[in-house]
Amino acid sequence: MICDPSKGAPHTVNDWFNINCFVQPGTENAGNPNPYIPGTAPAYLDNVRTRGARNLDLSIYKTFQFTETKALRFDISGYNMTNYAQYGYPSVNSVVGVASEGESFGVISNNVNTPRQLQFGARFKF
Repeated sequence: MICDPSKGAPHTVNDWFNINCFVQPGTENAGNPNPYIPGTAPAYLDNVRTRGARNLDLSIYKTFQFTETKALRFDISGYNMTNYAQYGYPSVNSVVGVASEGESFGVISNNVNTPRQLQFGARFKF
């Protein structure tokens, strides 16, 4: 790594972090272009994270009591009511694959949550 990938990153699905901070091992030293020289990247980049989970689930129900032992309950439940997209992890190919697959390095290509969903139900208690 030659710089901090979170600095100046646009945080869009196509460029979640600055991909120019990552170089192949051995490319900085032109006299010894050995790809097996260890790089300077840390084991974990805690400053390059995806967005956290934000989810709003709602439920509304109404119970109609007919007798002491019989009742009818109607339920309406909504999941992810704000329809907030939670992005998946950016693709981070192996170090050897960075040069050949540079187009997809750092690109987010999926969501990890589901879109807004509604569920209707009824329960008869006897």
